[in-house]
Amino acid sequence: MTSKPDVEPVWLPVEEVRKLNAAEVADIGTGAVIADTGAIERALNRPRVLWHYHDERDVVRLACAHTLGLLEERPFGTGNLATGLATLMLFLEANGYRWTGPDGPVLSAYVRALANQRYTEEGLAESLRPDIFPT
Repeated sequence: MTSKPDVEPVWLPVEEVRKLNAAEVADIGTGAVIADTGAIERALNRPRVLWHYHDERDVVRLACAHTLGLLEERPFGTGNLATGLATLMLFLEANGYRWTGPDGPVLSAYVRALANQRYTEEGLAESLRPDIFPT
């Protein structure tokens, strides 16, 4: 079960996503560059719209909405894919869930497929759901 119908999720603040990007790009030796500060806010607003206006209560789907929002908005000069994936995992963790599936290439392939429009937000959620459990 990955929904909590009566409990509003813990939403991620913009500053936390900036920190995630800085950590991701530090791993590859480049500095964090924000191309559009408002783009982070728009990306983080995507799951909130699903929650408030479309009655979406599935935490996995909301986590995937964060990722797709960041991939579409591309707020950072580099590291958008990695930041999108890190944001998905942080949102799950903040809301009492954990990923138990394989890390690395499998997750990256899912996110790349989403970025290349070979996956939908719903499709990504369905692929990830079997490996996501309450903490």
